[in-house]
Amino acid sequence: MKNLVRVVLALFLVAVAAGCGPKSGGPGAASAGEGESPIFNIDTVVGGKTVKKPIRGEEGKFGFEDAPFVSGQQDKYIWHFWNNADLPGQKMNITAENQTTKEKIDLARVTLSTGTNGASATATSLLLIPKPGLWRLDVSFNDQLFGSITVRVK
Repeated sequence: MKNLVRVVLALFLVAVAAGCGPKSGGPGAASAGEGESPIFNIDTVVGGKTVKKPIRGEEGKFGFEDAPFVSGQQDKYIWHFWNNADLPGQKMNITAENQTTKEKIDLARVTLSTGTNGASATATSLLLIPKPGLWRLDVSFNDQLFGSITVRVK
């Protein structure tokens, strides 16, 4: 009987532990892969309906509308910055560093405009990362690091 109680208790603890992992951005949020920056959702209105839009980055600070990165393929990424009214009009510099090889590349330099979707500032960038792997995107203003987002490039 003691063994049965131990087994039931052990199964209960395993079930509880399995449900205690990090929270995602809520219902419908995409999940970040291993080593990637987290994804959270923002509300946006599309066609008169409020929908959730996944953002990869640091909630309450900055991020971009999540989209896959494919090596050697240029794509558009829309950046949002929150809680910083001084950013519209500033130039954002985006660089990347491969987390395995430490290769560094310059990706883009764009000017931020007045924000959308509740953000203080917004910018659109065209980014191309030439090789697959885990890459850290560094965002800076006036040569000062603002923050980093890590992505997996396929």
